[in-house]
Amino acid sequence: MPIFNDSFLQNLPSPKILPWLREGISQDIINNHNIHYNAKNDCIIIPHYDINNNLIGVRERTLIKENEIYGKYRPATINGKMYNHPLGFNLYNLNFSKDMIKQNKKAIIGEGEKFCLMFDSMCNVDISVACCGSNLTSHQFKLLKDLGVEEIVIAFDKQF
Repeated sequence: MPIFNDSFLQNLPSPKILPWLREGISQDIINNHNIHYNAKNDCIIIPHYDINNNLIGVRERTLIKENEIYGKYRPATINGKMYNHPLGFNLYNLNFSKDMIKQNKKAIIGEGEKFCLMFDSMCNVDISVACCGSNLTSHQFKLLKDLGVEEIVIAFDKQF
């Protein structure tokens, strides 16, 4: 996957995201995950890093209700450049949680980025990752197995 320089993120504001704070996501976690705001698109900017902490993509979460018909989460376009990446080849938050996952030999998988942000805000031991969808790919599974994971908990939002 292509690797991007993430220095452009520092030019975007890092305001308090009140809905997320009310849901229990701490400001420290938001800051640690390098989350920003794009006033031009009125959206939250969520950088995606690989296991080695390289920026491989950026997603945006729209804050405009009418734009949700195109999807709440989309690849971010910043300064005319689209930061898309194949979601099935990475696990969001693995760069932060890999050491605890390796130590505990357990991982909990959620659907979206907010799952990891909430989990990290509420738990002392972050073993969370997100597949950014409702399917776990064989590549994502291998990322966890390569860390020595013996137990995987699937914690998807949707009921089947």
